[in-house]
Amino acid sequence: MKIISLGGVGGCIITQAVQKFIFDQERYPYDWLLANQSFVIRTFHNNNTWFNFDNDTEYHHNNHEFSIKERDGMIVHDFSSYENYKNQRNTVKETYKRRFDRLNQIVTSNEPIMFVRITNNTPMNDNWIDRFVSVPDDIPKWFDFIQNLEQTYKKPIYLCIVTMNQTEYDEHKNKLPNTGRIHMRMFDNSHVNGNEENITEFSKIIHGVYQQLCN
Repeated sequence: MKIISLGGVGGCIITQAVQKFIFDQERYPYDWLLANQSFVIRTFHNNNTWFNFDNDTEYHHNNHEFSIKERDGMIVHDFSSYENYKNQRNTVKETYKRRFDRLNQIVTSNEPIMFVRITNNTPMNDNWIDRFVSVPDDIPKWFDFIQNLEQTYKKPIYLCIVTMNQTEYDEHKNKLPNTGRIHMRMFDNSHVNGNEENITEFSKIIHGVYQQLCN
């Protein structure tokens, strides 16, 4: 079973956590982005709605951060600076082409998939307001998304949703459809010391769901 990140706001921790127990984990399109739910659902099957690196006017930028025009997806790690954008964009384009090709290969294969999503948990950053607007996830929409993928590709597809918001967890944990496809977990890192321990604890959550599904 493949584990594939669907990102979030603070979604980089998913990739870091998966690397804790799958050292050779491949990279996928949403690994290192700030990504609202709308961005993921809109771009998953349509690369034309992804970042258009040939058209500067579609972006809101600040130094190395680049946002799509809808302001629901933002690149934060791929460019060293705006001044180096034109020199680096072809390399970044090729990187994301490989990641989308890899995603398409896995989705169309017979191998089951466990997607992982961290619901938007980072407070709105005033420095992002012109480039990215964080919007809470609509949990039922994820069920529709996964169900549509299963119907299209005729194989088991799961989603592990991790939230750091107790209210959100309490609201949705007992309302998820009883299909075994959506698994919601609470991540309370209030007693965690340091980033490395944070990643380790998050990894335990993902690994626990992964083992449950594999068994």
